[in-house]
Amino acid sequence: MRELVDFNRLQWVKLIMNKKILNRVIFLLLFTSLTSCYGANSDLKKKYYDEIKEKCKENNCCLSSVSSMEKANGYQVENSFEKCKEGYRINMKKCISTLVWCEPI
Repeated sequence: MRELVDFNRLQWVKLIMNKKILNRVIFLLLFTSLTSCYGANSDLKKKYYDEIKEKCKENNCCLSSVSSMEKANGYQVENSFEKCKEGYRINMKKCISTLVWCEPI
């Protein structure tokens, strides 16, 4: 019985060490983890922008600024004097009730 167990282990090691199979396993693991992370992140972003849109009520300037912020993959800040994190710049619409946001440079 022990010889059978050792033989099976040896076969598994040979199988795993086969580069083609190993590469496929690594690819599938990476692909699965990236797609699941992207999906969750995408849902969170949509919820974030939808919540901001709800606060705008029916104000077109506010809604337009949220749409621009979403397209730019930006985040809202309280005012134009607030600093953005590194690699981002401040932006806003040219209307009275605009929101202010940071977007990637």
